[in-house]
Amino acid sequence: MNPDIYLTALYAEDIRQEVESRTSVIGIYGRSIPVSGNGPFVLGKLAVLATLRVPRTAAFDDITARVKLDETVLIELPPMRKKLISEIVQQIKDEQFFDITVNIQQTTLTVPALGVLRAEFRMGDQTYTDQIGRRLVRGTVPTVTPVG
Repeated sequence: MNPDIYLTALYAEDIRQEVESRTSVIGIYGRSIPVSGNGPFVLGKLAVLATLRVPRTAAFDDITARVKLDETVLIELPPMRKKLISEIVQQIKDEQFFDITVNIQQTTLTVPALGVLRAEFRMGDQTYTDQIGRRLVRGTVPTVTPVG
């Protein structure tokens, strides 16, 4: 595994692509995502903005992005083809790294049990995973109310 390749992910309720290539992220989750009931659990909507940072000189293959609950795949996008990625990389002249960012969204996502959600990219036989993830917890996440 190439230590210079790493994955970061932002978990939210919604991610929108705005005009002029801006991205709006709505309802960002902290370290946990609250759910109610005893399971299976239903998330009204889950959006994950996942970015794989890759050295320009790295060898790569087709890339598949997915979201897992522990070892269970909940969402998987169609593969991004090596040929398309290499064409994009050839256009990058001055950068040492390039980012592959995907917006993974699912409405009415049924989650079978409590666990940790993680974004993951598979590139050939290598897997790059968001090391922090987001833990599903029962109930509500406490909020801090300013004293004033």
